[in-house]
Parts: sequence; structure tokens; C-alpha cells
Amino acid sequence: MPGQAKRQQGTHRKDRDDWAVGRIALLYAARWNFSWSLEIVLWGVPGAVVCVLGWNLWHETVKMDPYAPVGIGEVLQIDAIAYDWKWLFLYRDAGVASADRLVLPTGRPVELRLTSATALQAFSVPRLGGQIYAMPGMASRFNLRADVAGRFEGLNTQYNGPHFARQRFVAEAVPPRAFESWIDATRAAPPLNAEALARLAEPGVLEAPVAFGGIAGDPFRETVARLRAGKAPADDG
Repeated sequence: MPGQAKRQQGTHRKDRDDWAVGRIALLYAARWNFSWSLEIVLWGVPGAVVCVLGWNLWHETVKMDPYAPVGIGEVLQIDAIAYDWKWLFLYRDAGVASADRLVLPTGRPVELRLTSATALQAFSVPRLGGQIYAMPGMASRFNLRADVAGRFEGLNTQYNGPHFARQRFVAEAVPPRAFESWIDATRAAPPLNAEALARLAEPGVLEAPVAFGGIAGDPFRETVARLRAGKAPADDG
């Protein structure tokens, strides 16, 4: 019958196809082998590259530790308080302060103690290397040293409101004698008292750096303690 003939024809065709596939598999069966030389090259070279890159990353990261002292010699200690949208630098030993201007003596290690009087912010002077966060109610440290004289741009790299992009300051590295002259000249400026601190605490951008010839109390410690206690930046009660 026609239907039975078609079924038999299909069966023969399937058997012929299966035989052809088996024949091809028999003729082109892979011959697997193992080679230690190839294994070493294929896995050893990438592994060595990863190890070298990993060691270099670890070494450079440790070298850039912001808490580690930089160089030898007497360390200049400076307190930095971040406001919206300005920076206040307090020279503890000299008893002077400067807003939006950080003056450094060349070749001398500097240790910055940082906090924020408002939101989380980040201190950075790209030309001098590194970045560190300034956190409300906490104190962080950042060590740096300027080996050559120059003017460098400093900025806040953590978004903190509408004038974030304008929160920049001047980091000026000068020879040691010029630094001492600047300290002496700054002592003649108006003092950093409660009224001056209140003005700095008001949100806004300074049109130009401001110098202060004296420091009333300990603004850095008071700022950290006030925010640690959960009080608002301007709440002295």
C-alpha cells in the first residue's frame, strides 16, 4: 500500500542518515592529549601577571596611606573644618586661621586634622596627592608635603548641595621664610571669634580668602563635640 511504502522509505532514509553520522564521528573522532608545557603557559603567564599587578596595587596603596607621616622633620599641625561651601584652616601652634586659603611651607611635613560642620565632605588637593573624607562629629587625618613652591587648587570632591562645584580653595606652597612672614602678617588680621564663626557657618561661598589673626577657644574640638552630641551646627546650647 502507498502509505506503508512511504513509511518503509522513511525508515530506510533514517537508517542511512544514522550510518552516515556514525561514519563521520568514527573518521573525525578527537584525539585528546595532555601537555604540561601548554598548561604552564596558558595558566602560569596570566597568573604571574595578576600577581605582579596585585603586588603593585598593594604597594602603591600602602604608600599613599593618608594617615602615614610624610618625610622627617618638625610636623606642622593644621585643623581643617568644612562648611557649606568653604574651608577653614586653623594653625594651632601659630594661633592664626585662614578661610579658603591653605598656606604650606615647602619641604616640611604637614598633618591635617579634618572634620565637617555640616554634611559629609571630602578634602583633596590633586597636585599634592590623595583625598580624605571630613565627617561631621568625627576627626580624620591627612598627611602631605609640598616639595616645590606653587599654587594648587583644592576642592571638595563629595557632593554637598547646590554650590558644591564652587567649593574650592587655594593651596599655596611657599619657602619656609615666606611662610613665617605670612604667619606674622596674618596675626594683624581680625580675630576668629564667635561672631566670625557664625558668619562662616552660614551657607554660602566666599568671594575671596579671609585671614584671622587670633583664635578664640578651640573651634575644631567644639565642632566635633557639638555634632557628636547630635546638635545642629549653629546650636551652641
